[in-house]
Amino acid sequence: MPTLSRSALRIPGFLALASWAGALELLPPTKPGPNPDYPPFVTENNGVYGYPWGAGNYRWPEQLFWDSMPDLRNHHLGEMIRASDGTLAQGKAAIMSCVAWGYEYGAATGGDSAKGFADMSNAPGWGEWGRWLSTRKDKYFALDWDGNIHYPDAGYVTPMMPLDSVDWPEGIPNATFGDFAGVRLGKLANTIHANGIYAADFVVGLYGGNHDFHPRVIDDFEKWAGVKVPGGTVKERADFIVANLWSKMNDFKAHRFARFYARLAETIRSSGREPLVGGQILPRAASVRATGNDFRIYLQHLPAKNWFFEVELQADEGRPVEPYWWASAMMGGHASRSPDFPLGAHMDAYQSSFWNAVKGGGNDSLWGVHYMKHAWLSVGWTHVANTDGTVRRAAQAFQRAYWDAGGIDSNIVALVRAHTPRHGFGPAIYYSADLERQSEATGNPNFTYWLEPKSVTWLNQGVPAGYYVSDTALAKLREENRPTGWFVYVDNLGKTRLSDAEKARLEAIAPILDVKDIADSCPTSFEGDSLGGYGFIDQNGSVIVVSSNASKRDVEGAIRFAKVENGSYPVRDLLTGDTATLVVSGNKGRLPMTWKTRDTRVFEIPGLREKGKNVSILPKSAPLRKPGVAIFRPDGKRTWGGVATVWMVPTRQAPGLHAGGALPEEAMRPPLLPCGSREPPTDLVGLAMPENRRRDRPDSSLANGLRSWCQVTNRLRGIGTTASPESAAVRRKVPLDPVRPIGDCNVLVPADPSRHCAEFEQDHRRGDRVHHGSVLPQRFSR
Repeated sequence: MPTLSRSALRIPGFLALASWAGALELLPPTKPGPNPDYPPFVTENNGVYGYPWGAGNYRWPEQLFWDSMPDLRNHHLGEMIRASDGTLAQGKAAIMSCVAWGYEYGAATGGDSAKGFADMSNAPGWGEWGRWLSTRKDKYFALDWDGNIHYPDAGYVTPMMPLDSVDWPEGIPNATFGDFAGVRLGKLANTIHANGIYAADFVVGLYGGNHDFHPRVIDDFEKWAGVKVPGGTVKERADFIVANLWSKMNDFKAHRFARFYARLAETIRSSGREPLVGGQILPRAASVRATGNDFRIYLQHLPAKNWFFEVELQADEGRPVEPYWWASAMMGGHASRSPDFPLGAHMDAYQSSFWNAVKGGGNDSLWGVHYMKHAWLSVGWTHVANTDGTVRRAAQAFQRAYWDAGGIDSNIVALVRAHTPRHGFGPAIYYSADLERQSEATGNPNFTYWLEPKSVTWLNQGVPAGYYVSDTALAKLREENRPTGWFVYVDNLGKTRLSDAEKARLEAIAPILDVKDIADSCPTSFEGDSLGGYGFIDQNGSVIVVSSNASKRDVEGAIRFAKVENGSYPVRDLLTGDTATLVVSGNKGRLPMTWKTRDTRVFEIPGLREKGKNVSILPKSAPLRKPGVAIFRPDGKRTWGGVATVWMVPTRQAPGLHAGGALPEEAMRPPLLPCGSREPPTDLVGLAMPENRRRDRPDSSLANGLRSWCQVTNRLRGIGTTASPESAAVRRKVPLDPVRPIGDCNVLVPADPSRHCAEFEQDHRRGDRVHHGSVLPQRFSR
């Protein structure tokens, strides 16, 4: 078997790095909203959502008691409406950011200097919120299972809490706090022409423990479930629920949270706008059920078109960079469990939060660059079985780090978009709702179904699975989408058991495999320590194999093929342009090669099929481009069809680069100083966007990132409650365009940092301002 031969175009004076040589045009989405065939960035035109200026960024007390806010009774209301209308015109939902951080009640009721809470009791919205809570403290405050007030500083009232009739919204008998909050937020959205929310901390779920066990909540649970919960104290009743009714309680919590979202959506729909509600979600699907987030249950309250959540896969100062394949497993678990539910992926990108996580783990910048490449490719092609038996990409949209403003390698994203999973090619990891519920019934609320972490272990042991299937898809799973085998997690403590009926259902489709079965039972597998990956069949009928070396050393190994049709097949490395031929004889084949330190490689093999399996290729539903050959230029651009892209990657080999040397620090943190800031906003490093979109586009990554940064810096500097872009601090205008090399990287560097603020003036003239008196950026939220 010959090794891959170099076929990439070589031009004197230029060097194409082997791991970054494929070049593609990053085409804009052609239709709005989540799309597994061509997943958009969430905030781009025809993306998923945008945050209009103003009330949508109010803090939680201000949003609930928004009718006290002065901005909604003066000319700013018109500006907010124009901002929302403009966002909707760009093919995105105009959403409100809903987040609470645990200090609101203390601040709203007088403050606490010892804890650093300012006195907000006389501020609009805050005072009303504080007084509303204070008079209802003994009735509504959430209780933990010992009967103690939960989040006493936040005064947290959960969506499960039944309200007194005096607090019922008009026309809603037996209302919960979820109904109350949903109606109030919905009316605020209608006032500013928004059409949805994005919920985060302390709004999106029950953080900090399993609660609420308030007697009013438990009494309501009894009525809902048709059960009796014995006990004379909160603890006695909570203990009984955990021991006997925990799965049922988790269902109840999810229904009550879904009722909050649905009430909000119904209120928005009454204004004539189609709602979109959702938020961020923690990575493990089974564990978030206990926080009130079960997306199967959510779909019983609203259709899929009205939902959108993003799985948090990002690293930051409080979240480490996870092992290889972790993000793929988390995305696959969530998306397969509820395949009809639209989910996006909150991805790492070149932003300071990511670099701080890399540095905090004791690693250098090159380590981070390799991880980023692996993460986007592995998550981007993770695929799941739909309930109708077809196969799709797991992630239906991408968020680039916080604010969707981080830098990326646009060519890698374009490559991900150019190949859409249509069929699996290998084994599948199976998500069992029955095993999930068995885990919940152990009497230990912290003993949850451990599928995704086990999947990470399997993948790092070489299990070639990027295909995830749950029990929802078995009934209609098409013949061509049946996996070659199943990997099924059952805990090794004997607390859960795969039922005979479920085992029979699985084995009627494919055998249940063990790690030792990989080489002979899977159409692709990997020979070599630290190698992992998976294959799939794309919309063109080609087998795509993505593979990574998770170790800090080069690995010589091979891609093995088994139980595939005999023949001679062309092979192309989609990242280098190298070509080879795969010869399959006796239904086996082998491609020997070397994986560099922590590198990820991608291969296309047209026509390769599992033995005896025919597949149908569905029609394309989005513009797709085939990869070409990279041409690197000294200005940091490389071309495809005349479109230039600026992106962050070394254009020549630095001394010691492939020996594990770090990229120059100044390459990672150029001196960007917008809006008079004295510190560089390192979140804006290496923004990748087509050359013709760097200016005059309010939806560009650069504009959004700069607005976010100015929102924070101006807020901290106290430049007014709205700190409008015409402020003196943001008035200066100088050219932004120059792109010059720093160290061994080419990045966007302004000739004068004050020019950043002209973007704000330009957006202001379009009515696309950002509210500078709102919450801190999302990356400070947890």
